Amino acid sequence: MNYFNHTFSLQISNNHISVHAAALCSGSCMQYLGRLLRNGKLEGVKNGQLWLVEKSAFDLYNEQTQDAP
Repeated sequence: MNYFNHTFSLQISNNHISVHAAALCSGSCMQYLGRLLRNGKLEGVKNGQLWLVEKSAFDLYNEQTQDAP
């Protein structure tokens, strides 16, 4: 079964989004978000080489970065 096709959604599940989608939404680069995930500063899960960001953690991250001076 091929899970990846031309209409593959950036939202992986109800609770997780791809790092690519998180970068597009936040304006942060994918490498920076990956570093936050690896260092445990942003919650997510790793499936093989693909990081998925927990949506609630990403929403909190987005709020904090927008409120920062």
